Amino acid sequence: MMPLLSPRILSLRGTRRLCCTVAAGKGADRKRRWRHNQPGSPYYLRRFAASASASPSPDEQALRDAVLPSLPPDQRQAAEARLALLCPSQRLELLRQLGAGGCGGQ
Repeated sequence: MMPLLSPRILSLRGTRRLCCTVAAGKGADRKRRWRHNQPGSPYYLRRFAASASASPSPDEQALRDAVLPSLPPDQRQAAEARLALLCPSQRLELLRQLGAGGCGGQ
């Protein structure tokens, strides 16, 4: 008679659980990297936020210094809030739009 804990006797649910637990090896590392690189993953979003909040480039800083002081206070606050959410290339594009007199989608 087979022991009760044999994987063949376990339910499908238990077998799935056993298959998903991977010992720390190359396969587990690959799976973790894949999971962390998915666009909706909290790890991906945290890494994206850290890179987006990095110090601005000299071009971006020059545009900020030229454009933001010329805006009215309420528009300046709204622009700074939008800039905080964008990636570096999108921030440059928005600053150029604001500098050209565009509303920047507001």
